[in-house]
Amino acid sequence: MEKWICSCGEENEGNFCIKCGKRREEAAGGTVSENTMQMPVVSQQHMQPVAPPPINNYQYQPSYEVPVQQGGFFNRIGKGPLIGIVAVLVIAIFGMVGYFSGIESRYMNKVKDADNLTAEIHTLLSEVNSLDGDPDSDATKKYISKYEDLSKRFDDLTVDIKDAKVPKKYTDYNVSLVDAMEMEGQILKSVHDVLVNTPDNGKYPATVSNDFQTSVTNLVNKSSDLSMDEVQLDRNMNLSKLVQDVNAYLVRYHNVAEQKRIEAERKARMEALQRLDTFRRGLKESFDAKRRDARSTRSGIYLANNVTCYDGKLTIEGDFYNGSNRSGSYINGLSMHVVLYNQGEVVRDISSHFGYVYLGTIYPYGSVYHKFNIYDSSITENLIFDSFDVTVNF
Repeated sequence: MEKWICSCGEENEGNFCIKCGKRREEAAGGTVSENTMQMPVVSQQHMQPVAPPPINNYQYQPSYEVPVQQGGFFNRIGKGPLIGIVAVLVIAIFGMVGYFSGIESRYMNKVKDADNLTAEIHTLLSEVNSLDGDPDSDATKKYISKYEDLSKRFDDLTVDIKDAKVPKKYTDYNVSLVDAMEMEGQILKSVHDVLVNTPDNGKYPATVSNDFQTSVTNLVNKSSDLSMDEVQLDRNMNLSKLVQDVNAYLVRYHNVAEQKRIEAERKARMEALQRLDTFRRGLKESFDAKRRDARSTRSGIYLANNVTCYDGKLTIEGDFYNGSNRSGSYINGLSMHVVLYNQGEVVRDISSHFGYVYLGTIYPYGSVYHKFNIYDSSITENLIFDSFDVTVNF
C-alpha cells in the first residue's frame, strides 16, 4: 500500500489522514513516502457508475464506490482521544488502589489507637493495688477521675472499631478484637463499681465475685487471638493480675471501713455523753432551784431524788418540804408526772393520781421522806434509763 504524508505532517496509508481526517486529495502539499509503491490516485469525478445486468423489471440506480479509510479502530479515533482514554484508566486504577490502601491504613490506625489506650488502662489497673482503700481520700478520687476518663474513651473507641470498614484480610482479627474490647469494657464497669459504690459495712464481699473472675479469665484467653507484629494488644489486654489486685484493694477497703465504723461509734458515744451531761446538769440545776424554792415558799413541795424499776412497778423516792409556818400531817390528793430518759431520749412517760397521803408530822419549814409506787405492766426490770424528771402537784 502506498504511503503518503498529509499537510498536517502525519504519515498515512489509506485515503484519509488518521490524524486530521482530510482526504488524500484535499491534503494539499502532501507527498508520497519514499520506499513505497506509487499508486495512481483516482479522483471522484473519474469514478464511473457500475451497472449490473438488469433483472426483470428492476430499474438500476447507479451508485459510486465509497473510499474506505484504512488503519482499523485506533486509526479512526486518532492518537489524541486514545491518550485520554488511557489516562482515565490509569487514574481509575490508581484511585482504586489508593482507596483500598486507605481503608487498610485507616483501620490499622484504629487498631494502634486501641493498642495505645489498652496499654494506658493496663498500667492504671495495675495501680489499684497501691490505693489506700479509702474512697474518700484525695488520691483515690484523683484515680477514679482518671479511670472514668479512660473508660469513656475506651467505650467510644470500641464503637468506632465495631463500625469501621475492615479490610478483608483482617475480618477474623476484627471479630476477635471487638469481642475482647466488649469483654474488657464490662470488666472496667465492674472495677468502677468496686471503687465508687458505697458498700454496707460487714456485708460487702471480701473478694470479687465468681462472675468477675470468669470475665477476666475469658478475656485472658481471648487476648491470645490478638497477636500482631504492629501492636501488642495480646499483652495489653491480658489482665490476669487484676483479680489479685482488686482483692488486695478490697482487704484494705474493709480495714479502712472498719476503722471508720469504730471511729464513728466512738464519736457518737462522745456526743451522746456530752448531750447526757448537759441534760443532767440541767436537771440538777432544776432540782436545786426547786429545793431553794421549797425553802422559801409558803406552801409545800415534793422533790424526788431517786426512781427505781421493778416488774410492773415504778418506785419514786423523795422529800416533802413545808414552807409554811404551820405543821401538817397529810395531803388530801396529789397528781404525779414521771418522765424517764436514756441518753436524752424519752423512754417512759407516766402519769398517776394519789388520794389521801399520810405524812406524819411536818413541822414549819421542815421536810419528811416519802416514797410512791406506780403500778404499770409495761414497766420491767430491764427498762434502761439514766435520768428522770418528776413533777408533783397538790
